Amino acid sequence: MALHKMEIQQMLREMNVKFHADETYDQLKQRLQQENHSRWLKSVSAEPSTPRQAGKILLRKRKKQVTAESPFGVVPESPKTAYLRKGRASRDAAPAGRRLPSGFHARPIEKPGPGKPWKAAADGTEPFNRKKKVFESVLKRAGRSCENCAARDVALSPYHILPLDQGGEHSIKNVVALCPACLAAIQEAPNPKVIKMLKRKTRARIYDSLQVVRKKKGCRWKRDSRRRY
Repeated sequence: MALHKMEIQQMLREMNVKFHADETYDQLKQRLQQENHSRWLKSVSAEPSTPRQAGKILLRKRKKQVTAESPFGVVPESPKTAYLRKGRASRDAAPAGRRLPSGFHARPIEKPGPGKPWKAAADGTEPFNRKKKVFESVLKRAGRSCENCAARDVALSPYHILPLDQGGEHSIKNVVALCPACLAAIQEAPNPKVIKMLKRKTRARIYDSLQVVRKKKGCRWKRDSRRRY
């Protein structure tokens, strides 16, 4: 049965044989015959004398290298191995100045108590505490106006978004400033949308992002307002 030109081209591609796209049918057929013939010769000339057994694989074992032993039965170490071992040991050993005594025990890390800062503040400063002078900080955040209706020149009162009897804390993240009308309305019928809006306002920034500490009373430390970072 004669093969088509496309079939011959596919067979040559599977054999990883390169050919030109403009080759004729006879040229492709001749190239395929040459490739089949060369593969047949390779298979025949592999091992003509020894018959191959199906399913049996021959492994060649590497011969062990015989090293000259010393009269005491110990294999002498090569200079290169000794140099590498000595250098590795010197790197692993700790320097003399960093060696610790045998009875030394590391000091445990002391965690600060609740409400205390991890790091000590600089001299003349104290870290900002969100639970200290809560309502004054809230009034500064609100601009001395109601955080619900933005009314000014009225007596403002603190309102805890999460009541204290329900586990809420007295901090700037849970307190808002409301006028008497808004405070009465939210206590009678709390509106979820208003509560969500007030929670969003508690995340507003009170101080400048560069001012991370506040000045202590009676301290002469001053901050240069003209300095730029």
